[in-house]
Amino acid sequence: MLITQIMFLVTFIYWIMAYSYVVLTPSILISNDYLIKYVKKLSQTLTVFTLIYGFKSEFYLTNTQQNIKQLINLNTDLVDIIVCNHITTIDFLIIIVYLKYFNITNYNFILNYKVKHIVGFGIIMYANPDIKVFRNWELDQDNMQKQIQNFNTNVSSKKQVLIIFPEGTRYTKEKFEIAQEFSKSKGIPIYDHLLVPKARGLWFLINSFKKANKLGRVWDITLTVPSMLGKSAYVKDLIGKPIGPVYGTIKELKLDVNYEDLETFKTWLFKNWVIKDNFMKHYKKFVYKKLYFDKTKYKHLAIIVLVCLIFSLLLGKKYGRYYLLISLVTAYMLIIFK
Repeated sequence: MLITQIMFLVTFIYWIMAYSYVVLTPSILISNDYLIKYVKKLSQTLTVFTLIYGFKSEFYLTNTQQNIKQLINLNTDLVDIIVCNHITTIDFLIIIVYLKYFNITNYNFILNYKVKHIVGFGIIMYANPDIKVFRNWELDQDNMQKQIQNFNTNVSSKKQVLIIFPEGTRYTKEKFEIAQEFSKSKGIPIYDHLLVPKARGLWFLINSFKKANKLGRVWDITLTVPSMLGKSAYVKDLIGKPIGPVYGTIKELKLDVNYEDLETFKTWLFKNWVIKDNFMKHYKKFVYKKLYFDKTKYKHLAIIVLVCLIFSLLLGKKYGRYYLLISLVTAYMLIIFK
């Protein structure tokens, strides 16, 4: 298990490096948005493959009478917001798997601004309209407003979704205990499996997208991973162990309150967090369907292997290494100065 996971992780990182500097940086320079989006689709396939075969994950979704796959792909001229709990260090990968099932390949996250400086990953964050935050409200208000304008909601484009984890940080026992004390001191709901959500960022996003006439539906996804329930789940806690089943439920959140008022919005969010917490407590009582994925993954994997081979050949050639060095320098110049 450990060797298999390491092999998959090394492959994943190698692919990130390969497409970042062989394909992505040149694509940005020639403004080839199609190629940038296609590379994201390939990465989504590799994510599914890594979690299922490398980490022995199985993905389940609660049965519902609604056709979520159809609803979430409607109104491509609008951006849907997905709200999710934050239980592991790989929640963003788990969400990507569920989005793959819903045929959503155009997805973005709320991220810490520092990720732009990570080798390989940074240029990906630059190329996509992920919203980067400083986690300082005074700095983030104007910064987020400008980034929201970067969402191209052309009606002919693929559906776009933006994922936010309102808890702002991953679950640990220490953070959980602090959250419990905070809830008691403030007289707000006390959760058994979740941290207290921070309402201001989500409130700002919803209102800003609404004012820009770009707001679609607001979705809630709740994840439960029994093997990690009530435990810290950073990378070091995941290596060498199977993840096992992942249970998810999705529903549309109705903005049936005065969501322009922050205090009213907070109360609404806290109530929805109680519902999420109850799902995690009683996840065994729900009826699920297991998720399966189409066979296009083999075509995608063949392209991934090809790009990695090209990357390897460039590393082995003097002029190839010059190309990669220039690509790396160019990527950082774009990130820092543009």
